[in-house]
Amino acid sequence: MASIYWSVVTCTTVGYGDILPKKGWELIWAMIIIVLGVFLFMFILGDLSSQFSELTRSSKANEDRIRQIHDLDSKFNIGLDLVDKLQLYFEQNEKSLETSAIYDMSYLMKILPANLKIQLAKLLHQDAIARVKFLQD
Repeated sequence: MASIYWSVVTCTTVGYGDILPKKGWELIWAMIIIVLGVFLFMFILGDLSSQFSELTRSSKANEDRIRQIHDLDSKFNIGLDLVDKLQLYFEQNEKSLETSAIYDMSYLMKILPANLKIQLAKLLHQDAIARVKFLQD
């Protein structure tokens, strides 16, 4: 029994201590408390690790969205006003949107609300709209 107690105390890095249990039930009780303490510590540490991982993932997804919106702006010159509206939309709806989705134009047009779709479509197709008299205001 003493050797099992020694191995539990050593493996859990609790240490030897100055006061040692003498009787068999004291050894068992001390080992149970030590093992439960280790499991509690593992649970708390695992939960904290999971929370930090989620924060990092969410932050990375947000950075990717912002980069994609700026890439969209540099490619199609959609303007600062629409960039701000798109960023605000994604910030407000980040929980309901896929965090890992790469937003290509077709997916973006599916998920955006109607007013942002219209503004984005007008900017993307402004050359065609300028050529066709029927589409002009």
